[in-house]
Order: sequence, then C-alpha cells, then structure tokens
Amino acid sequence: PRLASVTIGSGVSSIGNMAFYRCPLLKSVTCLATLPPTLYDDNFDAASDVLRVPSGSLTNYSYIKSWADKFSSIVAIP
Repeated sequence: PRLASVTIGSGVSSIGNMAFYRCPLLKSVTCLATLPPTLYDDNFDAASDVLRVPSGSLTNYSYIKSWADKFSSIVAIP
C-alpha cells in the first residue's frame, strides 16, 4: 500500500481487476506498452497524478477513457 510509483512493462497487454487497488499513494505510473493495455475494474484506486507513456502512443492513451479518467495528466516519455 505504500507504492508511490510503478513501471508497467512493454509486453503487458492487460491489467487485471484490482491490480493497483488500495494504493492511494500511487502518484506516478509509467507504461512502456505502445498499445494501451486493457484495464479491468477497480484499477488505480485513487486518480494518480501522472501517466508517462511512449511518445508515439500519447494520443492512444489520451483517447481511451479507462486510462484518461484515472490520471490528471498523460505525458510522453522523452
């Protein structure tokens, strides 16, 4: 429950139910997958501050409601 940041690998295609549930301190998520993984219910218990994604995937993540609703900002990895 003290997880403040996490990096999700490039080979991840889905994130199961409650994977980050009850991680209220999670403020930064980096997702290296170029295609946004499917998010199932109750991921990211509280809205996190920042989602970092590959620069060519910024639009994909921004348009997928399940990702966009969970983060106050989505930014490209330089």
